[in-house]
This record gives sequence, C-alpha cells and structure tokens, in this order.
Amino acid sequence: MATRSPQPSIPPESSEPAKCLLCVDDHPEVLSIMGEFLRVFGYSVLTAPSGQRGLQLLHRNPVDAVILDYEMPKMDGAELALRIKSGWPELPVLMFTGYPADVPEEVRRSVNAFVVKGEPADKLLQTLRNLLPADGRSVPRKPAGEVDGSRSRRKSRGVAAASRRKVRRTA
Repeated sequence: MATRSPQPSIPPESSEPAKCLLCVDDHPEVLSIMGEFLRVFGYSVLTAPSGQRGLQLLHRNPVDAVILDYEMPKMDGAELALRIKSGWPELPVLMFTGYPADVPEEVRRSVNAFVVKGEPADKLLQTLRNLLPADGRSVPRKPAGEVDGSRSRRKSRGVAAASRRKVRRTA
C-alpha cells in the first residue's frame, strides 16, 4: 500500500507583503506547477524559462530568493548561480534539480541551499523559510538597470564551463 506524505500546512495570513521568488527552469510544466504551488503558500512568483530571461527579470524586479534548475540549455544553473552571486551576493539561491548526482560539489557550494525534485513539498517550503529573512527585512538589491562588470561575467563563465567539463567526464 502506498503512503502519502503529509500535506504542507498553509501559513497564517500575514500583514507583511508576500516574498517574491524567481523560479528558473527550462521545463514549462515545472515552472507552472511550482508557481502555482508557491502562490498557494503566500509567495509572489516570477518564472523564467532560461537563465538569460531569469537575469533580465532579476534586473527589473525586486526578488527575495531565486530557485533554479541545474540542467538547462545555453546557460546552466551553475553559470546562472555564479552570475547571481556576483551581482547580488546577499540574494539567497536555491538549486532545485532532478539529477543531484550530476551537480559537482563546487556548484553545490555556490548556492545557499539544494533541494532534489521529487522530495516532499515540505522540504522545499522549509528550505525557503530558512533562507528568507523572517523579520520582514528584504534582501539588498542592485538598482534596476545596473549591469555586472565584464570581469565577473568572464569568471562565472569560466567556472561554469569547468563544471560542465567535469560533468561530461564523469558521464
């Protein structure tokens, strides 16, 4: 007989504005389900189907945390995480992937938290609660339109490329 994990509890109403999460994943169905799920639990959610689109949204919108996939075409989660951390070092980044064995240790260290797709929903919600400031403070943000220096972009590309080479060698 199959067992179901307990349903996550819905948070009480709060007078604080909803925390805004940016979810980046190249699978539209994952973005849709995650967006709806997180909205039920009181979050405001922006979704992006690529790393490049995620960076665009991040430059234009106040965001309290980023949830990103590792395996994405063009700009993978490793490069995206490094670009985010170079421009917004205080912004929490959670990697949410279905292939944890593919993620090199140095990439895991570049993010604040790591959750495997398929784990109980409570794990994702608890990880988000642990990452986000509970006292109503927001994460410091870069002014809209400010662009990262080319040096930090070159560094993030180099580290991300190295992680992709490492994954290919182990595959």
